[in-house]
Amino acid sequence: MKQTFLLQEVIDDLVNTEKSLSSPLMKLNYFGRLVKNQELIDYTQNELNGYRDQENIPDYRRTIGTLFIDMQMYIHRHSGQLPVSMLEEPYRDALKYVYVREGIAAIEKLYRDWE
Repeated sequence: MKQTFLLQEVIDDLVNTEKSLSSPLMKLNYFGRLVKNQELIDYTQNELNGYRDQENIPDYRRTIGTLFIDMQMYIHRHSGQLPVSMLEEPYRDALKYVYVREGIAAIEKLYRDWE
């Protein structure tokens, strides 16, 4: 019987584009528990379940914000995108980037729905 080292399974899952990222993250979480690596445990739990605190969200989970507005003048209505650069401070900085707090499964679902 062939045995595969746990980290090799994680690598195999990561390079397989047909698989969800949840599986390798769960395996990494398990590995973190085996070796008692709290930093790895916290990282994988945040990636799987989402980030609760904005201070802990890594920069790679930051994306450019898009502001959609609805304008109405009497009976005329218009919807569209407003460039964030047109806003005054402090709103411009607050809305320029958005942190993606959701867990990886929700992000993957959004991506599949978008395709």
